[in-house]
Amino acid sequence: MKLSPRTVEILKNFNVISSTIMIKPGNKLSVMHNGRTVAAFATVSENFLENGPDQAPLQNYANIFRLFNDPDLEFKDTHILIRENNQSQIFKYCHPDLVLSIPTTFKPIDPLISFKLTHQEMSQIEKASKLLNASHIIVTNDGKLTVTEDGNDSINDFSIDIGAQRDVEFRIKFKRSYMTFIKGDYQVDMYMMRNENYACKFHLLNEEDESLSLDYIVTLQDGSFCNV
Repeated sequence: MKLSPRTVEILKNFNVISSTIMIKPGNKLSVMHNGRTVAAFATVSENFLENGPDQAPLQNYANIFRLFNDPDLEFKDTHILIRENNQSQIFKYCHPDLVLSIPTTFKPIDPLISFKLTHQEMSQIEKASKLLNASHIIVTNDGKLTVTEDGNDSINDFSIDIGAQRDVEFRIKFKRSYMTFIKGDYQVDMYMMRNENYACKFHLLNEEDESLSLDYIVTLQDGSFCNV
């Protein structure tokens, strides 16, 4: 099978979040960060493992695309056979226990706040974080998203008016480093979870095909996905 450029981009991005992934039959891909703070879910155009093994656990899977431009992938019982023109590579599966299990459901209550972040705003957040040496993002009920170093009064904060306000007071803080997302415009929904932790869902907008989707869910405490 060949993979679309979009699926290749997603797999490369997912490898930044987690070095391991479990490929299962169908068109769904998902990974979880080792700290259980970030999970990513994608619906892609390909159907994996139609005539192959029941699962394919992979480690450092972005390496599949480093030696080849547009390879053909054949999923065998113990490895992927990668071919392009007169070249080939055997990419062996890792042990299944190396891949973190991911919750199959995400059932928050209604979001505390919802807003959109454009590609330009996402780029500005990343740039401000680097320039200001600020590692946190704080969203408050007055409709502001602030890039800052929480607890350091010497930092010059950078803020975006997200145009969404709520009467209920809240202050949601998470690390900017969690936002290792594919570039694009995002719908952002922030929730209070059942374990009294906050979670933020980033949904990529403007997909060319409505059947495709890409979502990132960020929780604000290590290990929180154990209780989502």
